Amino acid sequence: MRITLKRSGGFGGIRTTASLDFSNLPKTKVAEAQGLIDAAKFFDLPASIRPERPQPDRFQFDLTIEADDRAHTVSIAEEAASKELRALLAWLQKNLKT
Repeated sequence: MRITLKRSGGFGGIRTTASLDFSNLPKTKVAEAQGLIDAAKFFDLPASIRPERPQPDRFQFDLTIEADDRAHTVSIAEEAASKELRALLAWLQKNLKT
């Protein structure tokens, strides 16, 4: 599995891109990530998650997960993310390398 997370927006407007190849991770980390991906139902999410009213200076995430023979990308406005999706994004930001 491979994950790529692009973040933009925020007060400074700084863009970052980070990726993670699961073949290089300990099994405990892979299990943590897989649990968060499953809890967020990532592969069932629409391509874009937006609030009714955008908020200024919030982050925008473009998250791509490639697993087995499938890949899915979701564009996420920070303020519109579910609790489960926020947990996945927080884990990824902590564990991904830029």
